[in-house]
Amino acid sequence: MKFAEAFFLACLQGIAEFLPISSSGHLATLQHFFSVSGEEALVVSVFAHFGTLLSIFFFLREEITRLFAPFLKPASSGKLEATQVFLRIIVASIPVAIIGFFFRSLVVLTYQNLKFIAVNFFITALIILFLYLNEKRKTLASHNQSKKPLYKNIHTIPYASICLIGLTQAMAVLPGISRSGITITSAVFLNVEIRTAASFSFLLVIPAILGSFFFEVLENPDVFLQSQYFFIIVVSAIVGFFSLKILYLSFERKNYIFFSYYLFLLAGCLFLYAILHG
Repeated sequence: MKFAEAFFLACLQGIAEFLPISSSGHLATLQHFFSVSGEEALVVSVFAHFGTLLSIFFFLREEITRLFAPFLKPASSGKLEATQVFLRIIVASIPVAIIGFFFRSLVVLTYQNLKFIAVNFFITALIILFLYLNEKRKTLASHNQSKKPLYKNIHTIPYASICLIGLTQAMAVLPGISRSGITITSAVFLNVEIRTAASFSFLLVIPAILGSFFFEVLENPDVFLQSQYFFIIVVSAIVGFFSLKILYLSFERKNYIFFSYYLFLLAGCLFLYAILHG
């Protein structure tokens, strides 16, 4: 892979990882036009994801510090809350770990199927549309009339909801399904406050990305000899940080519906292309 292609794909990953438009779907689509094999496409995706993981550590440094700080202070009173958050991250990570370990070869095949990716883009567009409509309904309705609690802290989310969020994250191993989109939407529908849902979604991705990265390195240790992969990590990390800022701003202004419009258009164009060139 040429450095120009690596730079473009890294920028794309940094943009699409946090915005709910599926980074893996965009990478798989463009890698098709770059004539990259399914195996190499997955490797590029893993390294680009690792780069965006670094941007999560920086952007959510305060939340992550609050999680680890109680364990560094013997007399700290926040250990129970931090432990509850860690347990929820572990429980929600189990489904994607199982899928990644046992069905990796099947996932690789999906990266070469443009029609399948287009359908997944369409599904993600629907997911974001449902999220927008649900939040709009909540805004119009009085919270005092709601009998369900609104979970504003991660450690208060019930484990049954955590398991469901974990199952939806497992679906996002498929290119075209946005991990952030589907996990945030599922959490919001389970009555988690949208910013809390976003924070949990990005904390949840840490073990998923670390696991896939180290698994890929163990499977293909020679990738460290290829400098373009380090280049991908650095670029996707920088771009990913600014994408996180854009996403949180879109939640505040409630204009993330435009991501849905974009995905509907992309899904239609890609599906049509796949039919004409199939």
